Amino acid sequence: MYREEATRLQSDALRLFNETMKDLNLQNIIPVFLFSALQGIATFYETFHDPPYEPSDGVLFEKIVQSIRLFQGIRSIVGSWWQFLCRSDIKDILDPDPTPNIEWSDEVVGRFEAFRVQILQSKGLNQPQAAVCDNAIEELVLVYKSAFGNRSKGSLSDESDIKHATQWLILLPTAYTELLVERKPEALVILGHFSIVLHKLRACWIIGDAGQQLLSAVEADLDESWRKTLLWPKSVVEGV
Repeated sequence: MYREEATRLQSDALRLFNETMKDLNLQNIIPVFLFSALQGIATFYETFHDPPYEPSDGVLFEKIVQSIRLFQGIRSIVGSWWQFLCRSDIKDILDPDPTPNIEWSDEVVGRFEAFRVQILQSKGLNQPQAAVCDNAIEELVLVYKSAFGNRSKGSLSDESDIKHATQWLILLPTAYTELLVERKPEALVILGHFSIVLHKLRACWIIGDAGQQLLSAVEADLDESWRKTLLWPKSVVEGV
């Protein structure tokens, strides 16, 4: 009963939100951003936890793509307002640690960089596609460094974990999402490597086992030769 009522209220809220979005201004951009962000977080949770899906039926993968599109839509809505938002009353909740430690590295960063070279050498990509995939991996490395390069285990929090779990989805180029829709194997295995970030943030209740589910959904769309490129992410996600 409560779920049905919540869904009805959410539908009404989305309708009113779409009406508001027609005219963004200084008075409404903050509530518009907050509503969009909360909707994105809710969608992220529902994608992986409500209800569970079989990876082989393709439904989970489609919902993952929809979730990515939603986050990219948020970026398109607030992109030109970002500097204003960073100076506004909500600046403290946007990015408490905006600068990743570029020089910091660990085994995961090294593996990501090696994987990046491997993808660039793929014969299945033309030059524009290779550039898109390279950009996606570059952003993944930066998100990983931002999440783990500047903090100790004692500084973890649900708020920062949620931010880092969704940041890559927001930064992804739309052309990469189109490669996912086409089931381009190079794009799929990049998404599979993102499961490592989710897995390392799994203590956050919104994230949970999203990394395992994501990896399973990606594997279901790959042939055996490409599944081999996910052996390392799989060992990380399933190992601990």
